[in-house]
Amino acid sequence: YAGQSDSQLNAQSSGNPDAQPETGTMYTAGFVYSPVWLENFSTTVDWYQLDLEQAIGAPGTQNILNACFVQGIVDYCSKVQRDAIGEITRVDNSLDNTGVLNAEGIDFNFRYALPDTAVGTFKFNLDTSYIIENTTQSVAGEPGTIARNAGDFGDISSGLDGHFARWRGLFNTNWSYGDFDVSWKMRYIHHVRETPAGCQTGLTDPGLCTMVLIGNDNNGQIVRGERTIPSYTYNDLQANYNLSAFNTVLTVGVDNIA
Repeated sequence: YAGQSDSQLNAQSSGNPDAQPETGTMYTAGFVYSPVWLENFSTTVDWYQLDLEQAIGAPGTQNILNACFVQGIVDYCSKVQRDAIGEITRVDNSLDNTGVLNAEGIDFNFRYALPDTAVGTFKFNLDTSYIIENTTQSVAGEPGTIARNAGDFGDISSGLDGHFARWRGLFNTNWSYGDFDVSWKMRYIHHVRETPAGCQTGLTDPGLCTMVLIGNDNNGQIVRGERTIPSYTYNDLQANYNLSAFNTVLTVGVDNIA
Protein backbone atom coordinates (compact mmCIF):
# COMPACT_ATOMS: atom_id res chain seq x y z
CA TYR A 1 0.00 0.00 0.00
CA ALA A 2 3.06 2.25 -0.42
CA GLY A 3 1.46 3.93 -3.45
CA GLN A 4 -1.49 5.22 -1.46
CA SER A 5 -1.97 8.90 -2.28
CA ASP A 6 -3.79 9.69 0.96
CA SER A 7 -2.01 8.55 4.12
CA GLN A 8 -5.09 9.28 6.24
CA LEU A 9 -7.26 6.16 6.01
CA ASN A 10 -10.87 5.77 7.09
CA ALA A 11 -11.44 2.98 9.61
CA GLN A 12 -14.70 1.43 10.75
CA SER A 13 -15.17 0.45 14.38
CA SER A 14 -18.22 -1.58 15.41
CA GLY A 15 -19.44 -4.70 17.17
CA ASN A 16 -19.33 -8.13 15.59
CA PRO A 17 -22.20 -10.65 15.89
CA ASP A 18 -19.85 -13.41 14.67
CA ALA A 19 -17.39 -12.97 17.54
CA GLN A 20 -17.00 -16.10 19.64
CA PRO A 21 -16.81 -16.23 23.47
CA GLU A 22 -13.45 -15.59 25.05
CA THR A 23 -11.87 -18.54 26.85
CA GLY A 24 -9.21 -18.56 29.51
CA THR A 25 -8.14 -19.23 33.05
CA MET A 26 -7.87 -16.88 35.99
CA TYR A 27 -6.20 -17.37 39.36
CA THR A 28 -6.61 -15.09 42.35
CA ALA A 29 -5.32 -15.11 45.92
CA GLY A 30 -5.41 -12.60 48.71
CA PHE A 31 -5.73 -11.89 52.38
CA VAL A 32 -7.19 -9.36 54.81
CA TYR A 33 -5.32 -8.27 57.94
CA SER A 34 -6.98 -6.28 60.70
CA PRO A 35 -4.80 -6.38 63.85
CA VAL A 36 -6.37 -6.31 67.29
CA TRP A 37 -3.56 -4.07 68.51
CA LEU A 38 -4.48 -1.26 66.06
CA GLU A 39 -8.17 -0.44 66.12
CA ASN A 40 -9.83 0.78 62.91
CA PHE A 41 -6.93 -0.38 60.72
CA SER A 42 -7.14 -2.99 57.96
CA THR A 43 -5.15 -3.97 54.90
CA THR A 44 -5.89 -6.24 51.96
CA VAL A 45 -3.57 -7.70 49.33
CA ASP A 46 -4.94 -9.38 46.19
CA TRP A 47 -2.98 -11.14 43.43
CA TYR A 48 -4.42 -12.07 40.05
CA GLN A 49 -3.26 -13.85 36.92
CA LEU A 50 -5.31 -14.03 33.71
CA ASP A 51 -4.56 -16.03 30.56
CA LEU A 52 -7.16 -15.30 27.90
CA GLU A 53 -7.51 -16.79 24.43
CA GLN A 54 -9.72 -15.58 21.59
CA ALA A 55 -9.64 -12.20 23.28
CA ILE A 56 -12.25 -9.83 21.86
CA GLY A 57 -10.77 -6.58 20.66
CA ALA A 58 -10.06 -4.36 17.66
CA PRO A 59 -6.96 -5.56 15.77
CA GLY A 60 -5.84 -2.02 14.95
CA THR A 61 -5.64 -0.41 11.53
CA GLN A 62 -1.87 -0.74 11.19
CA ASN A 63 -1.93 -4.37 12.35
CA ILE A 64 -4.59 -5.19 9.74
CA LEU A 65 -2.51 -3.60 6.97
CA ASN A 66 0.65 -5.39 8.12
CA ALA A 67 -1.13 -8.74 8.41
CA CYS A 68 -2.47 -8.39 4.86
CA PHE A 69 0.39 -6.80 2.93
CA VAL A 70 3.37 -8.13 4.89
CA GLN A 71 2.22 -11.51 6.20
CA GLY A 72 -0.32 -12.14 3.40
CA ILE A 73 -3.12 -13.31 5.73
CA VAL A 74 -6.23 -13.53 3.57
CA ASP A 75 -8.71 -12.99 6.44
CA TYR A 76 -7.17 -9.60 7.11
CA CYS A 77 -6.98 -8.63 3.43
CA SER A 78 -10.77 -8.98 3.34
CA LYS A 79 -10.94 -6.15 5.90
CA VAL A 80 -9.31 -3.71 3.43
CA GLN A 81 -11.60 -2.09 0.85
CA ARG A 82 -10.32 -0.39 -2.32
CA ASP A 83 -11.84 1.82 -5.00
CA ALA A 84 -11.72 1.31 -8.77
CA ILE A 85 -8.13 2.57 -9.07
CA GLY A 86 -6.83 0.49 -6.16
CA GLU A 87 -6.74 3.20 -3.47
CA ILE A 88 -7.64 2.03 0.04
CA THR A 89 -10.96 3.61 1.00
CA ARG A 90 -11.74 1.92 4.32
CA VAL A 91 -10.29 -0.52 6.83
CA ASP A 92 -12.67 -2.66 8.88
CA ASN A 93 -11.36 -2.41 12.44
CA SER A 94 -14.44 -3.99 14.04
CA LEU A 95 -14.26 -6.10 17.17
CA ASP A 96 -13.14 -9.69 16.63
CA ASN A 97 -11.45 -12.63 18.35
CA THR A 98 -8.08 -11.07 17.71
CA GLY A 99 -5.54 -12.87 19.85
CA VAL A 100 -4.44 -13.49 23.42
CA LEU A 101 -4.04 -11.60 26.68
CA ASN A 102 -1.77 -12.49 29.59
CA ALA A 103 -2.12 -10.26 32.63
CA GLU A 104 -0.78 -10.41 36.19
CA GLY A 105 -0.75 -7.90 38.99
CA ILE A 106 -1.20 -7.10 42.68
CA ASP A 107 -3.70 -4.74 44.34
CA PHE A 108 -3.15 -3.26 47.81
CA ASN A 109 -5.51 -1.44 50.14
CA PHE A 110 -4.84 0.23 53.50
CA ARG A 111 -7.54 1.84 55.67
CA TYR A 112 -7.21 3.63 58.97
CA ALA A 113 -9.48 5.84 61.07
CA LEU A 114 -8.05 7.76 64.01
CA PRO A 115 -10.02 7.76 67.25
CA ASP A 116 -12.42 10.69 67.51
CA THR A 117 -10.73 13.88 68.67
CA ALA A 118 -11.90 17.24 69.95
CA VAL A 119 -11.21 18.73 66.52
CA GLY A 120 -13.06 16.09 64.49
CA THR A 121 -12.56 12.69 62.85
CA PHE A 122 -9.73 11.76 60.49
CA LYS A 123 -9.86 8.86 58.03
CA PHE A 124 -7.23 7.62 55.58
CA ASN A 125 -7.48 5.25 52.63
CA LEU A 126 -4.80 4.10 50.18
CA ASP A 127 -5.48 2.00 47.07
CA THR A 128 -2.46 0.89 45.05
CA SER A 129 -2.01 -1.41 42.08
CA TYR A 130 1.09 -2.88 40.47
CA ILE A 131 1.16 -4.45 36.99
CA ILE A 132 3.55 -7.39 36.80
CA GLU A 133 2.63 -8.34 33.24
CA ASN A 134 0.25 -7.26 30.53
CA THR A 135 1.05 -8.93 27.21
CA THR A 136 -1.26 -8.95 24.22
CA GLN A 137 -1.10 -10.45 20.75
CA SER A 138 -3.33 -8.44 18.44
CA VAL A 139 -3.23 -10.98 15.59
CA ALA A 140 -3.24 -14.60 16.74
CA GLY A 141 -0.19 -16.53 15.57
CA GLU A 142 1.73 -13.45 14.44
CA PRO A 143 4.75 -12.75 16.72
CA GLY A 144 5.11 -9.28 15.21
CA THR A 145 1.87 -8.18 16.90
CA ILE A 146 2.95 -9.15 20.43
CA ALA A 147 2.97 -6.15 22.75
CA ARG A 148 4.46 -6.24 26.24
CA ASN A 149 2.48 -3.36 27.67
CA ALA A 150 3.59 -3.20 31.33
CA GLY A 151 5.28 0.15 31.85
CA ASP A 152 4.36 1.38 28.35
CA PHE A 153 1.90 3.68 26.65
CA GLY A 154 0.50 1.92 23.55
CA ASP A 155 -1.05 3.66 20.57
CA ILE A 156 -4.71 2.60 20.36
CA SER A 157 -4.68 2.92 16.56
CA SER A 158 -2.10 0.10 16.51
CA GLY A 159 -4.43 -2.23 18.38
CA LEU A 160 -2.96 -1.52 21.82
CA ASP A 161 -4.94 -0.44 24.83
CA GLY A 162 -3.32 2.76 26.03
CA HIS A 163 -1.74 3.52 29.38
CA PHE A 164 -0.11 0.72 31.44
CA ALA A 165 1.84 2.45 34.20
CA ARG A 166 3.25 -0.25 36.47
CA TRP A 167 2.29 1.65 39.62
CA ARG A 168 -0.90 3.58 40.32
CA GLY A 169 -2.03 4.92 43.66
CA LEU A 170 -5.01 6.74 45.14
CA PHE A 171 -4.61 8.21 48.63
CA ASN A 172 -7.58 9.87 50.30
CA THR A 173 -7.61 11.86 53.54
CA ASN A 174 -10.94 12.88 55.04
CA TRP A 175 -11.59 15.21 57.96
CA SER A 176 -15.08 15.74 59.35
CA TYR A 177 -16.36 17.94 62.15
CA GLY A 178 -20.08 18.17 62.76
CA ASP A 179 -21.80 19.12 59.50
CA PHE A 180 -18.53 20.06 57.81
CA ASP A 181 -16.06 17.74 56.06
CA VAL A 182 -13.03 18.12 53.81
CA SER A 183 -11.40 15.50 51.60
CA TRP A 184 -7.98 15.59 49.94
CA LYS A 185 -7.37 13.04 47.20
CA MET A 186 -3.94 12.32 45.70
CA ARG A 187 -3.69 10.30 42.47
CA TYR A 188 -0.26 8.95 41.50
CA ILE A 189 0.62 7.57 38.06
CA HIS A 190 4.06 6.05 37.52
CA HIS A 191 6.21 6.94 34.51
CA VAL A 192 5.68 5.10 31.22
CA ARG A 193 7.59 4.63 27.98
CA GLU A 194 6.12 5.45 24.59
CA THR A 195 7.22 5.21 20.96
CA PRO A 196 5.61 8.12 19.09
CA ALA A 197 5.86 8.42 15.31
CA GLY A 198 8.64 10.99 15.61
CA CYS A 199 10.80 8.40 17.36
CA GLN A 200 10.98 5.93 14.49
CA THR A 201 14.37 5.07 13.03
CA GLY A 202 15.45 7.79 10.63
CA LEU A 203 13.07 10.35 12.09
CA THR A 204 14.46 10.51 15.61
CA ASP A 205 14.64 13.91 17.23
CA PRO A 206 17.75 13.76 19.48
CA GLY A 207 16.04 16.02 21.98
CA LEU A 208 12.91 13.87 22.10
CA CYS A 209 13.85 10.19 21.98
CA THR A 210 16.48 7.63 22.87
CA MET A 211 17.27 4.67 20.63
CA VAL A 212 16.90 1.42 22.61
CA LEU A 213 17.95 -2.13 21.66
CA ILE A 214 14.92 -4.43 21.91
CA GLY A 215 16.16 -7.59 20.19
CA ASN A 216 17.86 -9.19 17.21
CA ASP A 217 16.72 -10.64 13.91
CA ASN A 218 18.39 -12.15 10.84
CA ASN A 219 19.43 -8.69 9.69
CA GLY A 220 21.04 -7.70 12.96
CA GLN A 221 19.95 -5.64 15.94
CA ILE A 222 16.42 -4.25 16.32
CA VAL A 223 16.18 -0.81 17.86
CA ARG A 224 13.33 1.56 18.46
CA GLY A 225 13.05 5.16 19.55
CA GLU A 226 11.56 5.69 22.99
CA ARG A 227 10.79 8.56 25.28
CA THR A 228 9.64 8.54 28.89
CA ILE A 229 6.55 10.29 30.19
CA PRO A 230 7.45 11.15 33.78
CA SER A 231 5.53 10.16 36.89
CA TYR A 232 2.84 12.57 38.00
CA THR A 233 0.69 13.24 41.05
CA TYR A 234 -2.70 14.94 40.82
CA ASN A 235 -4.41 16.54 43.83
CA ASP A 236 -8.17 17.00 44.26
CA LEU A 237 -9.60 19.04 47.14
CA GLN A 238 -13.28 19.12 48.15
CA ALA A 239 -15.24 20.64 51.03
CA ASN A 240 -18.85 19.89 51.99
CA TYR A 241 -21.28 21.48 54.39
CA ASN A 242 -24.49 19.66 55.32
CA LEU A 243 -27.53 21.91 55.71
CA SER A 244 -29.59 19.19 57.36
CA ALA A 245 -32.54 21.49 58.02
CA PHE A 246 -32.95 21.94 54.25
CA ASN A 247 -31.86 18.43 53.15
CA THR A 248 -29.06 20.12 51.21
CA VAL A 249 -25.30 19.64 50.95
CA LEU A 250 -23.16 22.53 49.73
CA THR A 251 -19.99 21.39 47.91
CA VAL A 252 -17.00 23.26 46.56
CA GLY A 253 -13.86 21.72 45.15
CA VAL A 254 -10.98 21.93 42.73
CA ASP A 255 -9.39 19.06 40.79
CA ASN A 256 -6.03 18.38 39.19
CA ILE A 257 -3.94 20.66 41.37
CA ALA A 258 -0.30 20.16 40.37
